[in-house]
Amino acid sequence: LMDQSIEGGQTWTTEEVLDVQAGSPIELSLIGDTLFLLTHNARNSQLLWSKKELGGTEWTISPVNTLEERAESFQSVVNRKPQRDDIYAVYNEENSQNLLFASRVSGVWEEEVIRENESPAYIQTGLNQEEELVIAYLAEEREELTVTFQENDEWVFQVVDGQALVRDLDMVVIADSIHLTYYD
Repeated sequence: LMDQSIEGGQTWTTEEVLDVQAGSPIELSLIGDTLFLLTHNARNSQLLWSKKELGGTEWTISPVNTLEERAESFQSVVNRKPQRDDIYAVYNEENSQNLLFASRVSGVWEEEVIRENESPAYIQTGLNQEEELVIAYLAEEREELTVTFQENDEWVFQVVDGQALVRDLDMVVIADSIHLTYYD
């Protein structure tokens, strides 16, 4: 996994972040003066969390999940709070096809299974006006475009399109509105 960067108008620099066998899309965020990188190492089946201070020379790398399954479809969102940034990641496992949710709140990672045997693809995430996570995805085996969110600490599922042959999906959450765009 390589990082190409240019800082302060200097020349491009190349750095190897991790020696991994990539197995999912990369998520890169800048929070304050720190770069955060989420990726998956298919070689040892771990979802990895890396961070590096801008201008720094070392990446700090740690595993996110303990389920140790390959994350095929992956999406994350950062919820900026005073004095901290909460991170929410939604992904699926290759072998069991579960829809999983991992969160880092106040520096502590937790994870849970949102729904088992869901075969999710094209996962998208956003935050509503109450700063709660909203997830859109295609349940591939049933061809259902689904939106889920938490209500009273329970996941609520809404089928948006029950005959969707989605090939790409994007979502924007604005205040109390959700906008889904997809190829069908």
